[in-house]
Amino acid sequence: MPQCAVSSSQFPTIKILRVESEQELAELESIKDEVDIVYKTLEGCKEITASAEYRELERMRGKIRLDEANAIRNAEKKAAKRNSEEIAQNY
Repeated sequence: MPQCAVSSSQFPTIKILRVESEQELAELESIKDEVDIVYKTLEGCKEITASAEYRELERMRGKIRLDEANAIRNAEKKAAKRNSEEIAQNY
């Protein structure tokens, strides 16, 4: 039977189900704070990204990126047109 390639240290909840000694339990207890920090961080990110203010900021950032790309494209078109007009005048 094939073995799972995921180690139990990657998924502490899996390891909790297979604690076989006091030492393993102590190891789990030692990473509890780290897991709690990750959980709180993820929850905080979810809360922030769910807010209307955050969505509006992201919409505005997207619009700014689009406006900048359009400005660059228009400047390149003007430069190319000016260049072709200069070449035409010189011939």
